[in-house]
Amino acid sequence: LDLEHKTRSRKWEGQPVAIVDIDDVLAEFRTPFANFLGRRYDIEADVESDQYFFVEDILKASGNINPEKVFESFVQERHFRCLPIVENAKDFLQYLRNEGYWIQLLTARPKEDLKIFYDTYYWLSGSDLEFDRLDFSPEKLRWCMSSEYYDSGAIKFAVDDSPKHALEYANHGIKVKVPTKSYNKKIK
Repeated sequence: LDLEHKTRSRKWEGQPVAIVDIDDVLAEFRTPFANFLGRRYDIEADVESDQYFFVEDILKASGNINPEKVFESFVQERHFRCLPIVENAKDFLQYLRNEGYWIQLLTARPKEDLKIFYDTYYWLSGSDLEFDRLDFSPEKLRWCMSSEYYDSGAIKFAVDDSPKHALEYANHGIKVKVPTKSYNKKIK
């Protein structure tokens, strides 16, 4: 809560803004989630598959396990507290800071789930990553358009691995950088 209060208290002063996703941009999600599926459910998930949440692998292996329930068990076991940091993520954020960017982290994780909300802040407090604010939204473009940054044209780019979010940003005039992943290879 202390970190959340500190970041909410920071006043944006017109700096250029970089919108940065967390999962598989700053925090390794796929491999820990695949490992969890193997340990907890005996499901072998291919980390190089073209599906982000391994829905087909879960359905094929289990027959009737709801993939959303599987994700909920990952959350309940508090795995968001201990995700590894993506290689070079610290350097990337430090570079943005040195270039004068306001770093807005924006994740699609559901903040209504208090374990996700608190575990995200817990992870960030121990990560030593540079950022100014954090917010949660499954509709990232809409969030950006409602933000204080949008009307002034301060959003210079976004970084997101999700095909959905990357395409929405790009189709609405926000430059987007996409780290290449097996599930987003079709993005140009």
